[in-house]
Amino acid sequence: MDRTGTSRPRVGGKTVNKRLPEREERLYQQWIANDRTARTLLAEMREVAAKARVIILAEEASDSARNSLRAASPETSHPSPRRKAGSA
Repeated sequence: MDRTGTSRPRVGGKTVNKRLPEREERLYQQWIANDRTARTLLAEMREVAAKARVIILAEEASDSARNSLRAASPETSHPSPRRKAGSA
C-alpha cells in the first residue's frame, strides 16, 4: 500500500502502469466522462444561481425601497376624502 492507502503495482520500488482489462477500461472511461459532464453542469448551475441571486436581491431592494416610500408619505397611501363643491 502507498500513502493514499491504495495498492499499486511496484517494480524496484517504483510505481508502474498496469493494463486494465478491456471491460474495466471502458467503465473507467465512462466514469471519467460522467464526472466531467457532472462538473460542467454544476458549474453552469452555479452561474445561473449567481445571476438569479443578483436579480432576486435587486427586486427585494426595489420592493423594500417602494415600501419605505409608502410608509414615509401617508397621504399617498391613505388619500383624504374629497370635499363636495360648495361645502366648507
